[in-house]
Amino acid sequence: MAAGAIVLHHFFLANRPAKWLLPYTHHLEFGVPVFFVISGFVLYRPWVDAGPGAIDGRAILRYARRRIARIVPAFWVALSLAAAAGLSEGRAGADPLTYYGFLQVYSIHTAFNGLGVAWSLGTELTFYALLPLLAVGVIRIGGRRSAAVAGILVVATLAVRYVSFSQDMPALAFTLAGTLDWFVIGMALASVAVRRPGVIARVNPAWACAAAVGLVVAMGALRLPWGVIAYNANPTAGGSITAHLFYGAIGLMFVLAAASAELRRSGVVPYLLRNRAATWLGTISYGIYLWHIPMIGAVTRIVGRGWLPDNNAIQLVAVAAGTTLVAWLSWVLLERPIVRSRLIRGRGSRVATPVAG
Repeated sequence: MAAGAIVLHHFFLANRPAKWLLPYTHHLEFGVPVFFVISGFVLYRPWVDAGPGAIDGRAILRYARRRIARIVPAFWVALSLAAAAGLSEGRAGADPLTYYGFLQVYSIHTAFNGLGVAWSLGTELTFYALLPLLAVGVIRIGGRRSAAVAGILVVATLAVRYVSFSQDMPALAFTLAGTLDWFVIGMALASVAVRRPGVIARVNPAWACAAAVGLVVAMGALRLPWGVIAYNANPTAGGSITAHLFYGAIGLMFVLAAASAELRRSGVVPYLLRNRAATWLGTISYGIYLWHIPMIGAVTRIVGRGWLPDNNAIQLVAVAAGTTLVAWLSWVLLERPIVRSRLIRGRGSRVATPVAG
């Protein structure tokens, strides 16, 4: 669902819908904070489950090897093919260290070049690198003090975003320093899911999803700033931070719904998350993330040549079908063989076992 929201967001940036819909399609970018909350939840949870005694050098090396294998090869292939086809922004080959090295996020001049969505991969990789240190520190502190640490990290993130806005340093808000609170939300939820699962189980996943959708609609109705870092339309610092908090709350509600559904065997949301179509789309969602912008560019070219009508509905179907096909091929031919290789999987470990997204 998060990947689909991002596809729709970028599609309607390139192919504007009715004017009254724009405030709502802009905020479909909520998929980005949802992914960040998912990363915090899914990747931190095994560390909490295993406990501090299982966090050693070998576990960290296994974790790093799996993260690199899951993210890097598919991205390098997507960037190379998109650049060769002229479907990437800027010239990735002219500055390979920046784009192939996941460094584009650190400058506003490069953040949306190459594969435009890949700025978030640079942020994700920074979180991956920092996570073992956070896990050791927070797990060993434990109890109420760990909640205090989480609160400090959230406040620090908001302070960074305020500085980024007030000092005209937009790239700073894209980095982990400006988005860490979204990951921390997922980490906090993971701790509760492991240590007090009954609290999660009491949450009605349908109501949590409804709350998340309501927050998205409210963002559009209130005309809150959009653009992930909420810099669009020159908002006030307060408006920018308000939008950021809304996005974090949306991520919390959706991931909380999924965590609750995991513990339930009946209901609409558990059924939707367990059906084959949903799990298949989830499996190939990294490819959807990587390939949807080049596919939007390709469909735009086709329309320009008169091979498709200039109709948003038809173009959206073409983008969705093309992106899904290429994402599936990426999974079957590249991602799955790497993820399942013995070199990556090793003998297995309770720590850092997730390979999704």
